[in-house]
Amino acid sequence: IGKSYGGSYFDGLIDHLYIVRNSPLNGEIAAHIAESPVLNLHLDEDLTTTSFVDDTPLANNATCSPSTGSGAGCPQAGTKGQMREAVVFVGNGERLTVADDPAYNLDEFTLGLWIKPQNRRAKTQPIIGKWDETTGGNRNYALFLDADNRVRLSIQTSDCTTYKATTSAIALLDGQWNHVMATFDDEAMRIYINGSLDANELAFTGRLCRTLLPITIGGGDAFATWDGFDGAMDEITLHGVALNA
Repeated sequence: IGKSYGGSYFDGLIDHLYIVRNSPLNGEIAAHIAESPVLNLHLDEDLTTTSFVDDTPLANNATCSPSTGSGAGCPQAGTKGQMREAVVFVGNGERLTVADDPAYNLDEFTLGLWIKPQNRRAKTQPIIGKWDETTGGNRNYALFLDADNRVRLSIQTSDCTTYKATTSAIALLDGQWNHVMATFDDEAMRIYINGSLDANELAFTGRLCRTLLPITIGGGDAFATWDGFDGAMDEITLHGVALNA
């Protein structure tokens, strides 16, 4: 790969190389292209970082504001992650924000990340969502960690009023890295824990709530029924299609 017999070395970048046995149809080619993430945060930045690189063509970096006192601020960067470095939240409402983009208003999606819960909380901890974090409404999609360490995927339908949600049957392991993928394909809401499809899923067909709100990672201090996320996150991805196993 990158050099032909008698030719020159390729000068550029190659990604997501695959070979298929047949000639794909136009729709299949479009589906392969759509599998590329619209948000990809490796979270490998150094300590005291306030901007985290989005490794997609959108280059829509996640940002945070350092705390000027007690309470919400930036998660701690530069700690050991599942893959290179990660960011750590200590439950005081630390958050990352990704500015709104039309590519994030989705009727099908896959949310994925590595997550290490550190301390269980009495209330639900938000992980990532596109919503109004002060009310919990105007929700396109969101992932939560419930008090029993089970993962909840939640959306609102196109009326931005009706909620739909499914909660995993399996709880995440405390103090260990867990991989979570949550999908919606206009047929069902599904959660994958460490590569395995969870037994709980919710059948649902319809369009989702569209908003001009940013994506929030962490947080939780702005809404009475939530606690700030307490743990670490690594390798956050968002796809505009529902991936499958």
